Amino acid sequence: MKPLSASHPLAGALRRLLGAAAGSRPAPPEVQVEPLPSSRQVLRFTFPENDYTVVGKFFAAYPPRAAADLSLAREYENYRQLPALGLANGQRLAPRLLGRLPGLSLGLLLEAVPGPDLDQLIQAAAQQGAWQPLEHGLEKLARLLAIFHSRPAPVSPVASDPALAYLDKLLAQLQA
Repeated sequence: MKPLSASHPLAGALRRLLGAAAGSRPAPPEVQVEPLPSSRQVLRFTFPENDYTVVGKFFAAYPPRAAADLSLAREYENYRQLPALGLANGQRLAPRLLGRLPGLSLGLLLEAVPGPDLDQLIQAAAQQGAWQPLEHGLEKLARLLAIFHSRPAPVSPVASDPALAYLDKLLAQLQA
């Protein structure tokens, strides 16, 4: 992790977004930044003063034209729909959307979910035999997927081609 300069435009913008999300409480001035492994630029921002962490996903170019950028724009809209789907009711089923700043290429800013990522758990199990944390993580994922898949079906029909294309993308990422 390295500090994000207080004069960097993103530092001020993050403080404004977080201040708006927290009401009148100002965001702390110090911001640490850490790149996360991803097919796009994804950064974890930590505010050490209050141990608060957010994750930002960035556009390669805005307005979005490339498939990855269009996908990020759709992801933002999907997060905006979570309350209408009953998935943002305080149960922490999904990270809380804090906003976006397209002028700074920030396509999505989310509250970080505490704990290790699933890929870290898989790596620890494969390299160190740490199977119990992986099993616990997979159980949590299974419960989340069960909640998602036990919801009522949408009124309008769902097109299968985009969903299958997304599954192909996930499979290619997992194979890589």
